[in-house]
Amino acid sequence: MSSRDIVDDTISVPVSSETMNALRDVMAVGNFPSANEAIAAAVRVWQGDNASENRLQSIRQRITASLQDPRPDLTITEVDDALDALMDEAMRVGGRATG
Repeated sequence: MSSRDIVDDTISVPVSSETMNALRDVMAVGNFPSANEAIAAAVRVWQGDNASENRLQSIRQRITASLQDPRPDLTITEVDDALDALMDEAMRVGGRATG
């Protein structure tokens, strides 16, 4: 989306006095030049929180699936061998190990 695609809409949203005071406070100390920018920043944080929560939910689902996997557990040797193979592949493709 380019800056030309952005349309500024105006809405009226009732907020509690506590929220209004917090908004005034962040503007008074210079954190944000306007209520619009403060609210936009809050929305970005909220979106980030949602993305983080979605990622955590995905991780939880993978853990649950792993715990319910009927296959036998790997031995430490099998895990080490698999990790070594992954590192060898990373070195081959990328030229250096990361981590």
